[in-house]
Amino acid sequence: MQSAFFGTRAVKTKGKIDRRLLISLVSYKVAFFLFIFLSIYLLPAFDIVQYQAVAHWPVAQPQLWTRYFSTSDSAYYLKLSVLGYEKGTPSCAFYPLWPLLIRLFTYIAPGQHVLVGLILANCLSLLGIYVLYRFVARQHGEMTALKSAVLLLAFPGAIFLSLIYTEALFLLLISLFFTCLFRQRFLWAAIWGYMLPMTRAIGILVVVPTFWHLIQIQGITATAESKGYSETWCHRLSAAFRGWGMLPVLSIAMGYGTYLTFMYCTTGNPFEGFAAQKHFLNQPSIMNIFNLRGFLAAFANSNIGSLHEKLDSFLDRGFFLLFLTMLPTIWRINKAYFFYALASGLIPAMSNWFFSYSRFLILCFPVFIALAERLRIDCHLFWYIVAIIGEIQIVFLIRHINGYWAG
Repeated sequence: MQSAFFGTRAVKTKGKIDRRLLISLVSYKVAFFLFIFLSIYLLPAFDIVQYQAVAHWPVAQPQLWTRYFSTSDSAYYLKLSVLGYEKGTPSCAFYPLWPLLIRLFTYIAPGQHVLVGLILANCLSLLGIYVLYRFVARQHGEMTALKSAVLLLAFPGAIFLSLIYTEALFLLLISLFFTCLFRQRFLWAAIWGYMLPMTRAIGILVVVPTFWHLIQIQGITATAESKGYSETWCHRLSAAFRGWGMLPVLSIAMGYGTYLTFMYCTTGNPFEGFAAQKHFLNQPSIMNIFNLRGFLAAFANSNIGSLHEKLDSFLDRGFFLLFLTMLPTIWRINKAYFFYALASGLIPAMSNWFFSYSRFLILCFPVFIALAERLRIDCHLFWYIVAIIGEIQIVFLIRHINGYWAG
């Protein structure tokens, strides 16, 4: 009876926390867009010349309000949702699941691609943050979950969780994936994992932390244990290949195969996405990872005077140093986190040479868990850091809605 009482009480407490969390997240979203529209009227810095100089959609004169939400990567996703892929265009560098999702929902609101994209991005990011919060709370406790969620939302790159970018979709997918993987619900993990490589380039790299986690949880087989074998990596490796555990690994690989097939069917070249990278200023490439001299030269190419421009952002490099300092803590917390952090934090820095790094880091959730763990005791330092990065986020947001570079 006592056990049942405490179980009921725990459920009620969890429900209360969930309601407060969802109310807080919705309030954050309302405040986010309220700030945008207030800044539009109170800080009328929009420059139509600057707007024409960056990627934008539609190409013709935009509607009054949509121009604030349809530049840079948003423009490419909106164009893809309307026109689809065309060989030889820069749009081919972007992955298909997000624009296909926008196109699907425009059947409900014909022609309203910007509005649909914004609604989807905000609904998906709300769900993504909630699922991630519950995952972290289950693994590390409510306090760490709360602090990591606050740090993530305050981070400058978090503005793109509310805009027409893939960050919202990928955050939800990766949160669902890790939740199901850690709870050994491998079929559901496979479903979410299948979508990851069709959303962002780092999706295929999630196989590494997945495989590591499977090796860790499988251990040796009952047969090997009964024969008195010691627990070795060979036993763990063989066990990982058996049963349902390999479904997520296979589904991620299938997802990447689906992406290549989709590109072949739409452009005639399965690797058109890689070829399209030449259209961009930094020309990102997986081969850049092996060019250590170029990477170090790119790191040294920071300009504290400009703080945040495309190729020489001082802030991007500063956030990369923050990422590096968190790696030892991430390793101690969870090895699967560590390998995902390498995929989502190190690989983008090296392949893109810090281009848009403030935005890419928002998907490296182990960084925020590690930082929350480090700041678990010192509340004053925690809120001081939140205030600093929150102020930078406001600057990023003002720049972005006025057509200037933010990430």
